[in-house]
Amino acid sequence: MGTMEQLLHYQVEQKHIFGNIKLQINQNVELSNILQIAIDRVRTVLNIDRLVIYQLGIPSQSPYPLLPEESLTSRQEKVTNRVTFEAKSPDLDRSILDFQARRCYDESEKCWSRYRQGFTLAINDIERSNLGADLYDLMLQLQVKSKVVAPINLKDRLWGVLVAHQCHQPRTWSNHETRFLQQTAEYLAIAVHQAQSYEELQRQKKSLEKQVKNQAQQIENALVAARVASQTKHEFIGNISHELKTPLTRVIGLSGTLLHWSIEEGRIPLPIEKQQQYLKTIHDSGKHLLKLINTILEFSEVQSGSHLLNAKKISLHKLCLELIQSLQPQAEEAEIELALDVRLEPEVELFYGDREKLREILLNLLDNALKFTNKNGSVFLRVWQENKKIVFEVEDTGVGISNDQLPLLFETFSPLENFRQRIHDGVGIGLALTKHLVELHGGSIEVESTPEKGSAFRVFLPIFSANNSPIRNDLPLKNASQQLKKVVLITQDDETAVLICKTLTAANYQVVWLIDALTAINQLDFLEPQLIILDRDNLDIEIPDVTDTIKTIELIEETKIILMYSDKSASENENFVTDNIDDQLLKSADLPRLLSKIEALI
Repeated sequence: MGTMEQLLHYQVEQKHIFGNIKLQINQNVELSNILQIAIDRVRTVLNIDRLVIYQLGIPSQSPYPLLPEESLTSRQEKVTNRVTFEAKSPDLDRSILDFQARRCYDESEKCWSRYRQGFTLAINDIERSNLGADLYDLMLQLQVKSKVVAPINLKDRLWGVLVAHQCHQPRTWSNHETRFLQQTAEYLAIAVHQAQSYEELQRQKKSLEKQVKNQAQQIENALVAARVASQTKHEFIGNISHELKTPLTRVIGLSGTLLHWSIEEGRIPLPIEKQQQYLKTIHDSGKHLLKLINTILEFSEVQSGSHLLNAKKISLHKLCLELIQSLQPQAEEAEIELALDVRLEPEVELFYGDREKLREILLNLLDNALKFTNKNGSVFLRVWQENKKIVFEVEDTGVGISNDQLPLLFETFSPLENFRQRIHDGVGIGLALTKHLVELHGGSIEVESTPEKGSAFRVFLPIFSANNSPIRNDLPLKNASQQLKKVVLITQDDETAVLICKTLTAANYQVVWLIDALTAINQLDFLEPQLIILDRDNLDIEIPDVTDTIKTIELIEETKIILMYSDKSASENENFVTDNIDDQLLKSADLPRLLSKIEALI
């Protein structure tokens, strides 16, 4: 075949091969098939003994180097360079598929740098070339007489090289042959880039599908939660209606009876015993109504973050003994044994906490235990020290709680009995309130129960040292509410305090509102807040005195302080850093600005 005829033949074949590659790319044919078909066809057209693709940066465990470079980097896998595709003459026995080059070939940085710039290497005769000794030995080992190396570049990255080997005898490579191989390498680079782009698109598609699926699940969960909330609201209204109607009916009915008999002339008056019985029922019903209202109001305060702690040294033994004595008549009337077991060393018997809140915690647990324990049953209150915590255990031999109801125990408005079927009073916020009060003390609560055998509630509260410094709670956190960031607000401005408490509580902060600065300072080591908001307009002592005292408390020395004010002078603005103030905030500032400042500091 003459030179001109051969050139025309190459052009026709080249057009056919490149057109076929384009078609396969558009049809998203698998990359390995595109590469293999292309080198098979080119080897045949150019009559080359062996044509291979030598790939760079292949994950060690992957048989095919088809992943993008980013994946390799992010996964930090060991990579190798090797022959991944091969087309050889039928009369060539030896295959070098999966061949990995020696160090001399892999680490020839000068050579790789030139390939990245688009250089194509053509050697007509290995014997007459200036190859290094190691590379020359490698060519002899592979029985290579002459070769052409064309780079496969993806933008500025060398993906691999297309290598033509002539093994039987040296070959003088013509310009159109080397150009043919160079253009083939360029088309293969397009195919690789397209395949990687498609792979990345598929990954993004799967990621988006997963996100859509997750969002759909979240929407479904939200709908379920909304339905549950609606049902809970319905049940709460039924519960509260029942709880309020019953004593109100007694009050109205019996007071009306007494009033009727007191003004009706010509009738025999009610016996004194009957009047006393009616008055006692009215009195008890009124107390019950007051207890319900106070419980709801207190829970509302806790939810809004405006609940206050009045922490001081109290005698745990004395507190528990008073509780047992106050509940003893109720236990005797129900024929239930009520017992107390306090096992505390003298140094921890005096506990630092809010006496009224602790009393309410234990009273709620004991009242529930008595309520759900049958005649001839038992209720025990035990107190002991465990590691660096005080443990309060209320155990009963009552009806118990089934496993499917345990998750509802501490949920708001979730009584374990339906209001249409219930035989015990309560609106379903007692245990939820108890849990909030426990967490306000930095503690946790847990329960164990067996149906028809009884329940055991345990409250874990951290012990405080003699200088009122808290020993950190090392119990694992049970839920997200225990991980709330704590903010202490010191102000006498009710309107500002309520607004800030509601805003921060909605943003998942735990807010403790304290009115008096001196009282607040004495309680900071107990509360251990991450942030303190000071109202400059309502402080009864100087700012430096407050901040200096706060910063000297060892366990909260890293606590941030925001100064809140109505207006300020330039000199105050310049000196606030020296007063240990971390940031300032105008009361007129919008709520997003308040939240952004707090988030930046904590």
